[in-house]
Amino acid sequence: MAYNTLDSTTSIYNITHHIPAPTVAFYEALTGINLVTEGDDTETVNKKLLGLTLQARDYLFQDKSERTRFVMEYLIAFYPKWRLQFITYAVRFIEATYTIGDEHIVGNKDIPRLVKNAMTGLLNTYHFDYDTYYMVDNSEDIW
Repeated sequence: MAYNTLDSTTSIYNITHHIPAPTVAFYEALTGINLVTEGDDTETVNKKLLGLTLQARDYLFQDKSERTRFVMEYLIAFYPKWRLQFITYAVRFIEATYTIGDEHIVGNKDIPRLVKNAMTGLLNTYHFDYDTYYMVDNSEDIW
């Protein structure tokens, strides 16, 4: 299935945290695991996905400057390629937390290969130069 990454089939954008969290359907499409059938209702699962997505974002942003984090948040919010790569990374991070536990991932440089590969793809998507910072700093988009 092809996804339009700015619609509700792939992610739910949380305006409070400026972050998209993968939907239950998108998580299942990538992993084959339906989290709702694991015992929780959809609303509870969406809250868990948001919480783990925030951990994934924090892990991804840990070595970035505040300005770079701001630009990345903007690109994830408004650019479909960035959004898709971010939520794919988030799914891989979440999958790893369910498999080996989040305490093993956070603070550990020896992270699972799927998470590392998803992280590398996202980080190599765009080179931040002066024009990129200027574009974001002067954007009239509301987010």
